[in-house]
Amino acid sequence: MRNPFKLTYKFFRYYNISKKNNWNYQILFACDIFIPNLPASTRILHPVGIVISNLAQIGKNCTIMQNVTIGQRNKKVPKIGNNVYIGAGAIVIGDIVIGDNTVIGAGAIITKDVPENSIVYNKVELVIKTT
Repeated sequence: MRNPFKLTYKFFRYYNISKKNNWNYQILFACDIFIPNLPASTRILHPVGIVISNLAQIGKNCTIMQNVTIGQRNKKVPKIGNNVYIGAGAIVIGDIVIGDNTVIGAGAIITKDVPENSIVYNKVELVIKTT
């Protein structure tokens, strides 16, 4: 059986590291978020299952839901603009640019650039609607 005091110490150690690096969200152990310069205005509402590459660039006022993957492909990472909403289970991967004021729907798989002021979702194929 594990020592509960040791686990509590470990939790608060990671929690204090997150506060020191200006991460403005709760650290849960079911996610891998390695961005040292994540903007304080970024909201991670349900951090369970989130994976964010350490090189990814995320703009201000972004909202990221649960089970989102923002990852690299061939050592190249996405650049996410300001005011972007990424729905649950979405995958944003590769050397792409997500424009400002974009909504990425739940379960979308994004591997190509998305223009500003767009709504992107997956049904059968990738659909981009520009408003």
